[in-house]
Amino acid sequence: MRRGITRKSLLDLICRIRDAGIALRTTLIVGYPGESAEDFGLLESFVRETGFARLGVFTYSMEEGTTAYPLGDPVPPEEKERRKGVIMEIQKGISVERNEALVGSRLRVLIDRAEDGLYVGRTEQDAPEIDNEVFVSAPGPLTPGTFSDVEIHDATEYDLYGRV
Repeated sequence: MRRGITRKSLLDLICRIRDAGIALRTTLIVGYPGESAEDFGLLESFVRETGFARLGVFTYSMEEGTTAYPLGDPVPPEEKERRKGVIMEIQKGISVERNEALVGSRLRVLIDRAEDGLYVGRTEQDAPEIDNEVFVSAPGPLTPGTFSDVEIHDATEYDLYGRV
């Protein structure tokens, strides 16, 4: 972290941003050259403490022409995959907890498509084809590209279920 920014001040800032209704999302790379077990432990605790709304994880791979290329690829592939799995398991728990907290609430959902007798949409915090989807039942037809107010009645780690 930069000088003057402590872990506590960063976490406080993140809480204030979240309290303002902003969803925080990030993407991480694990297994970067020089990433020690201690570094990874710090990353694990940061992910737990931060509770990102959305998080993706990639494993480091050498790409010719990048600044990191001369550093090689010293972290074994199995260890990179293990670290990725650990972070994704943490995020899965965060995601299910956040989604379950939405059960009983009303959300504004952008309808993307109809599928298998339901409509599939997303909240304002979700990117298309990347993030959570909301599966919606409705008493009448919904038009893709429009918003509907949806009452959430069920949740899984990555999806919500509701009705208009």
